[in-house]
Amino acid sequence: MQTANRQPQGIPVGGQFAATTHAEPGVSLDAGVPAYDDDAQKARLAAIAEKSKAISKLQAEMDLLNIDAAIGSVRKHFPDAAYLCVDRARHGWTGAALDEYAPKSLQDKEGNEITANDPKWFYRRDPGDDNIDPGVSIHMSRLGRSFFSYEHEGIRYDPETGNHVIDMNHKFAA
Repeated sequence: MQTANRQPQGIPVGGQFAATTHAEPGVSLDAGVPAYDDDAQKARLAAIAEKSKAISKLQAEMDLLNIDAAIGSVRKHFPDAAYLCVDRARHGWTGAALDEYAPKSLQDKEGNEITANDPKWFYRRDPGDDNIDPGVSIHMSRLGRSFFSYEHEGIRYDPETGNHVIDMNHKFAA
């Protein structure tokens, strides 16, 4: 065990311990760190752009599949429904708009609401359901945040209600 050299008692300068010599630390900067490479950075940015485009395409395909799946879920219980009305989902007690969409109502071909007396229609499931179809509300919540900001054939905006109206007789997915 080594002990540090102490200053002799009575010396008013220095500190408690006497100065000693030390070896250089064993740490050095690695000379192998690559410098900025403009070509490599351009290649990375191009790959990011390519992957982002692929993700956007897949999200659009998923959105259309979810719309068709929501329509299929509605048809099971409301075969006469013609329009599915959707709006931004809202936070329960603050009312703030969330980044997902929620089903609001179903309408018949004349535009009359057919779910007014059934506030939980979008959760409807059959007893003993095998949970393969998660239901209308789940399909709608899976839509991308910007889905309704683009014009899609078969969907219109109703300025009177603020809802997006989906024509259930339109096939959305390819």
